[in-house]
Amino acid sequence: MKMPICVALILATVVLLTGGVEMSAQTLQLSDAEKSVVQIGMRKTDGSLVGLGTGFFVRQDGVVATAFHVYSQGVQALAESRGGDLVVKRATRKSGRMTFAGIQLVAVDAAHDLALLKIVTLNKEQWDQVGGVNVISIGQVTELQPGTSVKIVGHFGNDVYPVTLWARLVGETTITISQGNDVEEFLVSGFAVPGQSGSPVILEDGTVAGVTLSIVPFTAPFNNQPLASGLNRVAKAEYLQRLLSSIP
Repeated sequence: MKMPICVALILATVVLLTGGVEMSAQTLQLSDAEKSVVQIGMRKTDGSLVGLGTGFFVRQDGVVATAFHVYSQGVQALAESRGGDLVVKRATRKSGRMTFAGIQLVAVDAAHDLALLKIVTLNKEQWDQVGGVNVISIGQVTELQPGTSVKIVGHFGNDVYPVTLWARLVGETTITISQGNDVEEFLVSGFAVPGQSGSPVILEDGTVAGVTLSIVPFTAPFNNQPLASGLNRVAKAEYLQRLLSSIP
């Protein structure tokens, strides 16, 4: 049975506030979609975290898809902290969280805010301890009907384990970027939070429909401050497939 997004958010909040995840560490398993997801961390030279994002495996050799701003902001943050590294993390509810080798940028589509990263050293023995490298297939659909059910799988802040939220496609939109270029995107119901950028948006058949980018803000009439609208911007899977096809 699909969990309403509001219920999932409440449960996620309870877990974060009460530490309930640790209590169930010996009994809960990650789903296949959650096994595909990694947390991208920006770590200073002293080991402390600068920022977080989400990525997911699109190739068995360690290629990870994410939102480009996750990488670019991480690089900027690390430069400001005078050093550090970009790393990937994965956790299972049996073995806890592990931090793996650094990642390198292999392809960018800045217009659609997409990036492909690759794990510098993919140690199979280490990855096997957290369920291996589970690849999600990228869907071929370029148009989706409003109301289509999807799930967003990603990290909430510094939470150890990924969270799956159910949502629905609201429609399509066109945004204008620099030099007057127009980009088509999906709009999906739900709330993106820090750490969730780069999360896969997955159809019922298990394929990726797009990549979570950011919330769609609206301006509060009483103080002119941006607030969450309950909609997420999502880069279409066709752009991700095109980017993946561009690398050897």
